[in-house]
Amino acid sequence: MSESINQPSNQHLFHNALKMEPGDREAYLDKACEKNPAQKEEIQSLLASHDEAATFLSDEPTPLQKALFQAPKSIQQYRLTEKIGEGAMGVVFKAKDSILGRTVAIKFLKPEIYPTIHSVDRLKREAKALAVVNSPHIATIHDFIESEGTCAIVLEYVDGEHLRMRLDRRPMGIEEAIHIASLICKGLKKAHDKGIVHRDLKPSNIILSKEQGVKILDFGLAKLETSLTLSEETQAGTIMGTTAYMSPEQTRGEPASSSSDLWSLACILFEMLTGNHPFKASNTADTIANILKSSPSLESLPSGLPWPTFYLMRQCLQSDPGSRIQSASAADSLLSASLETLRMPITASETQLTTKRSNNFLIFGLGLICSIIGLVVGISFKRPTPVLDLKPDKGNTGKPMKIPIQLGSRSEMSRAQRFSISPDGSQIVYANTVGLWHQSLHSLEPSTLLTRKITQEAFWNPACNAVAYLEGNTLYAHSIETKKRMVVVELSGPVIPNHGGGAWLPNNTIRFNTGDEGIKEVTLHQHGTLRSILDTTDADDNFHDASALPDGRGLLFATHHRNEGIDTLSVWTPETQRKDIFKLPGRILGYPVYSNLGYILFCSILPQSNMQFSKIWAFPFDLETLKKTGPKFLLDEKGGFSLTMSDNNTLVYKLPETKTKSHKLAWLGGAIQEAKYPERGFVRDMIMSMAISPDQSKVAFSTADANSNQIWVHTFESSTSRLVQTSSSVSSFSSILWKDEDHLVYDTWGTDGLFTWEDDLRRST
Repeated sequence: MSESINQPSNQHLFHNALKMEPGDREAYLDKACEKNPAQKEEIQSLLASHDEAATFLSDEPTPLQKALFQAPKSIQQYRLTEKIGEGAMGVVFKAKDSILGRTVAIKFLKPEIYPTIHSVDRLKREAKALAVVNSPHIATIHDFIESEGTCAIVLEYVDGEHLRMRLDRRPMGIEEAIHIASLICKGLKKAHDKGIVHRDLKPSNIILSKEQGVKILDFGLAKLETSLTLSEETQAGTIMGTTAYMSPEQTRGEPASSSSDLWSLACILFEMLTGNHPFKASNTADTIANILKSSPSLESLPSGLPWPTFYLMRQCLQSDPGSRIQSASAADSLLSASLETLRMPITASETQLTTKRSNNFLIFGLGLICSIIGLVVGISFKRPTPVLDLKPDKGNTGKPMKIPIQLGSRSEMSRAQRFSISPDGSQIVYANTVGLWHQSLHSLEPSTLLTRKITQEAFWNPACNAVAYLEGNTLYAHSIETKKRMVVVELSGPVIPNHGGGAWLPNNTIRFNTGDEGIKEVTLHQHGTLRSILDTTDADDNFHDASALPDGRGLLFATHHRNEGIDTLSVWTPETQRKDIFKLPGRILGYPVYSNLGYILFCSILPQSNMQFSKIWAFPFDLETLKKTGPKFLLDEKGGFSLTMSDNNTLVYKLPETKTKSHKLAWLGGAIQEAKYPERGFVRDMIMSMAISPDQSKVAFSTADANSNQIWVHTFESSTSRLVQTSSSVSSFSSILWKDEDHLVYDTWGTDGLFTWEDDLRRST
């Protein structure tokens, strides 16, 4: 093939040009990049960056060109005791403060470096950066000294070892690595909050101390983000930092940002988790090429790595700075969530509920994106100010951070729904048209198929090692550990598989929802104990989406009313029996769950919207009185459904499709390419039922958007559409019918029930 068809990669050209004499590179690139001038410019920029940074591109300290640094025995009130470190620009000594009696570290510029004004400025910059940051994870500055040919800064002395030494000694466990990364994040957050970017984060700049924890050192390259200008050393073509831990933009000589520090953090965390650096090669040129080439393979990460950390690694190592996690605070939240996941008890006594509680409200959710499930994590949920209407609360700080994960293949994820999280928040089961699946949230392993049948919503036993579910008319108990199941009880009649849920009590009493036939109760291994504890009434269509109230108190579920045409949220306890507690006219309600912070969460769906216009709400609820104690407020305006909550306030839910379908009327007179669009191609959110008038001059159709449903009539001759009816209660469960050319028949569904209407289209309004 010719080069225009099979163009050499940047990495290949960069390597070849680097081996040549500088005078020969221009002719080589002219020929190699003849068809791609932009590629030539990029290679030239990389070569310029490499050449201009040649004095400090090595990870090893620059060899001394003069006599070894002779430190004074004392300087001002500080008496030097021993040398504890040395780098290319300076030497660090342990010293004693004779006035305050404390041990400090003093960092001197080497005499051959001191005359360089940039080196002095660099040390002053480090001093100023440290002076404005107050963090237990950043070494504190005590003093700056410049006199008689000596320039030094006096720092907090940290008794410990560099992370580099720790990594060289032995592998690091998952929890230890994430814990260290979390403490680094906390230090970076304090620096970034002051607008300071470290720009040279690496293991040798991090000290691990038994007494003082993790400390970030060497802010010599630190820079205020707002002060970066092309007139300084951050101008294009100048590389600042240590090559192996540089972000792609730093290797190109571009200004660094806080996301550059997070790239470096991800490299360090990768090395802590795997024992290997994600990009480092045998020489500087290859390392830069690896950094610029692409994101590293994450297959070498340990299988027990929690999902939030896996997501952090993937996002922070994105080449585009804008695609990375943008704040150290967000990164730390992910790491903290991972630590909490790792520290949760995976199993518990079968007769005892998990009692671990969290002060934070952690939100996990599952979103369908191109038929792949995604995990949504929201960290440190604060109780938002309630709102009285359907508008989102702009002051709500509890919005979740969306973290995509893959649970199985595309075929396994098709029509995934009905999720259930274990009480300890460590695992989930979910059902789709293929069957019931299990997924650990402690592992990157793929989902496991439990049964290849359509099931109701499953629910967990207190020990978190088994689930119960209805499959057809049979209630099963299914062991997660052995993958075996047993029949608990068989019902006499069929059960429609679109309702379900329930509660598995510590005494092995199982309460389960059948939907149309109400809620039943049975004791494990005693099928003769089966009894009905709540029947549907003549006014009810069914119960659905049942979930447990804490400590076996009862059940929370949605009731679909046959006559009123709306849903209510209901609770049942042995003492109070059924009690309806909330309704939202014009909306389908579902998947209510209780949080031990004192809230009920639920989703609302616009009728006939195909889940595209759902929202997630919450309201305060008193578990003792079983009463709603305040107004509802919006948690997620973008919506979701199939909510499930763990004991430690981890919420899982499925997001609507991110790519909503758009509809428009089309008249087909043959092939699809010949279609004509009566409304001139006007795009609607959703078009549902349609009916052509008897004389074929008009078409009636129903539509839906985020706020309401409508019925329209389009006249072909005039190419105009007329709104006939709009209401949040308009339904299209039944087809729209024409009585004659002037009269339309349709249904409405609202608080007063289900009605059929006849509309005279000749009316003026």
